[in-house]
Amino acid sequence: MTGPAISNRSEITRLPIRSGAAAVLLIGLGAAYFFFFTVTSVDDLPLYEVARGDFVITLVESGEIQAARSEKIITPDVDGRLQITYLWPEGGFVDVGGIVVEYDKTEAASRVLWTAGELEQARSNYVRSKAEIEQKLIELEIAIEQNKAILKLARINLDRAKLRSNIDLEEAKIRLEQAERGVVEAKENINAERIAAEVDLRSQEVEISRKEGRHDRNLRNYKRHTVYATQPGLVVYEKIRKNDQLRKVRVGDDLWDGVNIISLPELKVFQVILQVGEMDIKRLAVEQPATVRLDAYPDMLFNGQVSTILPMANPSIDAPNVQVFEVVVDIEEESALLRPEMSALAEIIVEAIPDTIYVPREAIFHDPERRPVVYRLEGSSFAAREVRVGMQNAVAAVIDSGLAAGDKVALVAPN
Repeated sequence: MTGPAISNRSEITRLPIRSGAAAVLLIGLGAAYFFFFTVTSVDDLPLYEVARGDFVITLVESGEIQAARSEKIITPDVDGRLQITYLWPEGGFVDVGGIVVEYDKTEAASRVLWTAGELEQARSNYVRSKAEIEQKLIELEIAIEQNKAILKLARINLDRAKLRSNIDLEEAKIRLEQAERGVVEAKENINAERIAAEVDLRSQEVEISRKEGRHDRNLRNYKRHTVYATQPGLVVYEKIRKNDQLRKVRVGDDLWDGVNIISLPELKVFQVILQVGEMDIKRLAVEQPATVRLDAYPDMLFNGQVSTILPMANPSIDAPNVQVFEVVVDIEEESALLRPEMSALAEIIVEAIPDTIYVPREAIFHDPERRPVVYRLEGSSFAAREVRVGMQNAVAAVIDSGLAAGDKVALVAPN
């Protein structure tokens, strides 16, 4: 809806008019003579003195005050359900490090204990496997040394067999070959064991790393069940949808991750959040000036301007079938009276006509042919005068022709 003209508006006055004859002189019977009749003056008839000024078209919408900057407390992304067990009292100030919200930790604690046990078991298995591998490698090293000793002895025996029979010599050669083959096999065995051990230990290390990651994640999730304030501020509960109703969050609620449940606003710069319908949103633009009036303090007026117009429409909370756009009006002044969630009325100037003549809408009447007329004071009586009406708002209308600055017109029909 449109609001009143608020710039350079002449005041409505009540001027005493001298009493005179009560009869109305009619000149002619036709409608063409309507604008020439005069009406006897009436004592204390409300008048409006016409003046030139800026005429504005405004859009008035109700909204809610919120801080321009605030810390948002959002439900964490954790496994399992999130049930609120504690909330810092709404409206109370919390210092840095204060517990703002806490969730049920039962499931999270069980996961931490379970993964801690798994990790400990994996680490124990790794230590045991490493010890067994080291022992086996020692045994294989010993086997190599034993085979080397056998090889050395076989070479000595071969040298001795050269002085004996051919049969002894052949036997010595066979034993030498067996000894050489034994050394090679012992070395191959230890190399194969080292490769297998490396693969096995690497596999166990990967498993330990995976279980460490799972345990660390569960530990982080457990810690996320307690949320601390990172800046001091006023605690404001956010609204959530439960059972098809929009209400503020409370202890006992089961939530999903990514839900904004608490705000800690910075109490310096404030805004008004408006919900504007589809028919009116096309009239708004960023940087349009506005005034804001608090419902709790109707005599206080704050200046502001439109800062944001969200491009996407959403269903209205009160009427789901109605699409509305969110509009943000920044408030320029700082005041201790401003608090989040206060109800307010924002009046946005959507169009202005400078230096023009306008009158209150109640000063405009219609003749029998539905032409707009005003009753202008002429001496001690009134004369109906046809006017051409231009742009209008909720309380006034521009007069394109028919009146001049300084004219006085009646706000109530004299006849």
